[in-house]
Amino acid sequence: MTLGFPGGHGIFYLIPGGPQDGDGSTGAGNRLLAYAIYGRPPEGAEPGPYVQELAREHFPAAWADILARGGRRATACHPVADVQAPRVARPPLLLAGDAAGVTRPHTATGAVKALQDALCLERVLREGPDPATALERFADERTAAGAQLVELGRRMGRALVEEVPDWPAMGQDEVDAWFRGVLAGTWHYLYEEPGEAAEPDAGPEPTVAR
Repeated sequence: MTLGFPGGHGIFYLIPGGPQDGDGSTGAGNRLLAYAIYGRPPEGAEPGPYVQELAREHFPAAWADILARGGRRATACHPVADVQAPRVARPPLLLAGDAAGVTRPHTATGAVKALQDALCLERVLREGPDPATALERFADERTAAGAQLVELGRRMGRALVEEVPDWPAMGQDEVDAWFRGVLAGTWHYLYEEPGEAAEPDAGPEPTVAR
């Protein structure tokens, strides 16, 4: 679930609980609700009170009530940044995963990118003709892919935090059209229709609650 507010948005998702929450599975009664708030808190604001006040003012009553009543195991506040290596491999060394580039969390690609890097490395080494050539091919492919992800993260960050629209004034169709515009010319695995080819500008829009 994504909830927009002036100056940012929040995401809510279920995760497996620990032994104290049940059997540690994702079944009903064994899950925890995790959430993240992406915004710019006032200087010196404490994370907990800031989130509570924001929820009371901008979230639907049911979600604000969940945040007010639920216990918190841990609360953390950290800056969001991105960086991309100019070239991710130079024989005999290579960078992969987050070591090669870090994107803003809106792209949700940390594990996926690491897996794609590993698959690419396996393929170029198998196709040869030698490790040095393979690493140069890896660098050609994955440097470009990483740069595209960083740019997508910046675009999404601007749209979802820095330059948010007036979500309360928008209907669902308007929100959907707005987010299609944010992703225009790109492809992202989260918004791809099942069975659809991985092409730019393909995929359904997410649901953003106003």
